[in-house]
Amino acid sequence: MNIKYNNDIGAFINTETGEKATQSELLMWTAENPMEVKVGEPKLTKAKAPGKIVEEGVESITIKEKI
Repeated sequence: MNIKYNNDIGAFINTETGEKATQSELLMWTAENPMEVKVGEPKLTKAKAPGKIVEEGVESITIKEKI
């Protein structure tokens, strides 16, 4: 079974049938195609949380400490 992500429709596609992959097909594919995980390697993305979320989080911690 081959599954690929289709950016045009935003879904995983079973390349054999041309239809959207079901959850069970995705689970079967991941079981058949495990990815090696190495501890201590850098993450694949460098995305950070938006500033507003970070500021609100710090503010809420500060308020709790004052109580």
